[in-house]
Amino acid sequence: MSDNRPNQSYAESKPGFEERLRTAAADIARGDHALALKKFIALIDDGCDQANGFVGALYEGSSEAKGVERDYEKARFYYERAIETRGDVESYLGLARIYYRGLGVRPDFSKAFQYCDLVATEAEGSGTAYLMLGQMYQRGEGVKKDIEKAREYYDKAINEGYVMGYTYLGLLENEQGNFLKGWRLRFKAFLLFCKLVRKDRHHPLLRGS
Repeated sequence: MSDNRPNQSYAESKPGFEERLRTAAADIARGDHALALKKFIALIDDGCDQANGFVGALYEGSSEAKGVERDYEKARFYYERAIETRGDVESYLGLARIYYRGLGVRPDFSKAFQYCDLVATEAEGSGTAYLMLGQMYQRGEGVKKDIEKAREYYDKAINEGYVMGYTYLGLLENEQGNFLKGWRLRFKAFLLFCKLVRKDRHHPLLRGS
């Protein structure tokens, strides 16, 4: 793991990068991932370290239908570069997903836990990290099973506004035999989900792990 700690500052030293990053991100929103990838690669070539995380995300989550063939090895490469150069929070979480789910690598729960724990400890309010940590404590993946710790992290995600915190906590309560409480939590998640989707179906608070 890089010595760079998670960093949420996105300031760039060279002028002109911010506008180019916005333009490339707009291409993603329009569904033109191929054009966005070209623009981000050009930014990297010009010395914009921030673009590495975007390229990693495109290779991890895109699809051939959107113009970029999914490639987990390349995703991991660019996430690692983003961490080394910037300590990019989203890239720490990207690597955590790759190792947790075994995307192009052998599953490594210990590494996934390490990345998530670092983000949760050193970055301000990362609901995604809290959700992943909750699941790992709930299942004993990469860390000793601890139901109370799992609840604690789901509660933290809920406090950050993440809808899936209610869902995961509801499932945990069901697993523990607290069926009424579990049902109430999952129903609340459903209501909040519907409310946010009406505003924006890609709302960041709808993210899971």
